[in-house]
Amino acid sequence: MVTNNDDRVARISYSMSDLRDITDDELVEITELTVLNIIPEGEPIPENKPLSQRIGLCTNMSVLSVVNCSSIPLEISNCTLLSLLILMSLGNDNGDCRIKLPEGIVLPNLTLFCINGGDNWNVDEIISWVARCSPNLLQLSFYDLTKDTANQFMRSLQDNEAFIEKFKHTLLGIAFWFCNLNEDDALTIYGDIRPLYRRLHIIRNEL
Repeated sequence: MVTNNDDRVARISYSMSDLRDITDDELVEITELTVLNIIPEGEPIPENKPLSQRIGLCTNMSVLSVVNCSSIPLEISNCTLLSLLILMSLGNDNGDCRIKLPEGIVLPNLTLFCINGGDNWNVDEIISWVARCSPNLLQLSFYDLTKDTANQFMRSLQDNEAFIEKFKHTLLGIAFWFCNLNEDDALTIYGDIRPLYRRLHIIRNEL
C-alpha cells in the first residue's frame, strides 16, 4: 500500500526480513515506514525477526516504526534524515522484546525516540545505545508499558551516567503514556529524574 500526500510517500510493509514488494527505487522515495511481521489471521504473533539490511536504501526516511523486531542492521546508518524512531512490540508467546542495536553509528537528526508496548526489553542497552548514536536527541516517549518495565526505564534514566552526561543540558521531554504508574512513580519522574536534565520542561505521566 502506498499513500501519496503532497511531497510525502508513506509505505507499510508486512515483511520484516526482506521488505518484499518494495523496489529499491521505491525505498529511496519513502519518508515514513512501518515494518512488521506477517500475522496470519487467527494465528499468534510470530517470533521477532531482524530488520532487512535494505533499510539502508531509505535515505530520505524521517520516520521509522519497527514492530516485533529482533535486530536493526548497521545499514540504518545510511538513514541520516531519520528524526523519529519507534520500537514497538505487539507481544509474542515468550514476551521477549529484546532488540540488538548496531554499534558505532551516528543518526544526526534523530531527535525523538519511542518505546511502545511490550514487557521484556533490554532496557539499559537501549538507553546506552541512544546516548551513543543520537547526539541531538530532544525527547523520549514510553507508551503502553508494564509498570515494572516503565520503572526499569526510569531507573536507567537516573543511573546511566553516559546518557545523563550526554543530554543533561539538551533533553527537553520525557513522556510515560499509559504505563500504569502511580503517584510514587510520578514523584520519581519529577523529583529524581527532572533535576538531572536541566532543560527538561516537557514531562508527561499519563496513568
